[in-house]
Amino acid sequence: MIDIIKSIFFFLFDIAIFKKRVDKGKSVKWFDIIISPSIRYSIIIALILILCFSIFRILTFDYFKTQNTIHRLDEIKTAIEKYESQTGAYPRTIDQLIGSRPLRKDWGFDAWGNPIVYTILDKSFELLSAGKDGKVNTEDDIILK
Repeated sequence: MIDIIKSIFFFLFDIAIFKKRVDKGKSVKWFDIIISPSIRYSIIIALILILCFSIFRILTFDYFKTQNTIHRLDEIKTAIEKYESQTGAYPRTIDQLIGSRPLRKDWGFDAWGNPIVYTILDKSFELLSAGKDGKVNTEDDIILK
């Protein structure tokens, strides 16, 4: 129903613009008939919306990857602590935690596809994601102890 009303509105809008041109003595060109003003405005609005969405996506892309990585590291930390409470020792590798569980296959990597570094310390452990640049010991590293 809304599409019909919108179509009627655009049709009347186009007629009004064509009538103004004819009243001013301007001729209506074939281009104006094929691509009416309402279609041109719709195309311009669509392009602006696509541009805005693209800019938003680019600006927030890293934020969501960072949050995803933090969440994944937190899940791994919980699993390591559970493993330690059940066995009395930390797992030697993250792969030991993953085992044959297909849902945990992505635990070995952060959201950027970099391997997660798991280090056993004296009485604790550390999980490290190299972050966006993929290099360890830089400003964008994500560390969970």
